[in-house]
Amino acid sequence: MLRSPLYLFSFLNRRHSYARKIRASSELSILGYHLKYNLWFEDSMDFVNLGDDFSIDVDSAMIARRMNFPGKTTPEGILTKGRGSNFGNLIAEIENKEADNILDFGYLLLSINEESMKNMSECMQYIFDKFQHDRRTHDFTMLFGDSGITMHCGAENNEETFKRLYAHCELSKYRSKANNWYGIALSPSEAGQTRLVIGLSGVWQPNPDMDNLLPRFGPPLSPRQLKSILSAHQKETKVGVNEPCPCGSGKKYKKCCRQ
Repeated sequence: MLRSPLYLFSFLNRRHSYARKIRASSELSILGYHLKYNLWFEDSMDFVNLGDDFSIDVDSAMIARRMNFPGKTTPEGILTKGRGSNFGNLIAEIENKEADNILDFGYLLLSINEESMKNMSECMQYIFDKFQHDRRTHDFTMLFGDSGITMHCGAENNEETFKRLYAHCELSKYRSKANNWYGIALSPSEAGQTRLVIGLSGVWQPNPDMDNLLPRFGPPLSPRQLKSILSAHQKETKVGVNEPCPCGSGKKYKKCCRQ
C-alpha cells in the first residue's frame, strides 16, 4: 500500500512515536486507520483504541489486487484525497527526489492534518493567482508546531529566488523560534508546480542581529486571518459551483471546498 519510501517511512515513524498511545488487535487495523485518516492524533489524546473494522478496506483492497476481483485496489483516504490537488502534486514531486532535507520536508507534510493540507493547497493557489494578476512577488507562511513553511511565487531567476526565499525562511524560523523551516518556490507559469525547495534546520538560539530585523518583518497570520484571506480570495475569483475547485483538486467546486 505504501509503495514509496516517503509514505512508508512516514508511517513507520509515527507508528513508533504512537506506540504507547494506540491499542489494536492487529497491525492491519492501525494501517487501515492510517490509510483512511492519516495516523495523526491531538496531543491532548492520551490513549486510542482502534477497532478491527479499520482493517476491512485494507483486506478488500488486497483481495482486489491479488485475485483481480472487482473493487478498489487502494482504500479511499490519504493516498487518494490529495491526488491532483496542489498539495498532492507537491507530494508527488518530493517522492521523486532523494535529498535528505527534501524527504524531511515530505515527512512534515504527511504529518499534518487534513485541514492543514487543504489550507496549504489553497495558499499555493492564492499566491499563484495573485502573481498572475499583478506580476508581483508574493509569499505565504504557515507554522506547524516547531516547523514552518514559506511559499513563494515570483518571476526572478533561480539565484535571486533562492536568496529572497532563504532570507524569508531564516527570519520566519527565528521569529517563530522553530527548529526546522522549509521554503517552496512555486512555478510562475503552472499552479501547484515547484521550481525550488530549501530546508533550514537547527536548534533556535537568540541573535541580536535577527532581533533588529524583525520589526521590518510582519507578524505571522493567525488561523482566523488565514481563513479570512482565503475566503475573500475565493469570492474574488467567483468560482461557479460546477467549475473546477480553486484548491486544485480537480473536483467541481460544489463537491470540494464549497462543502
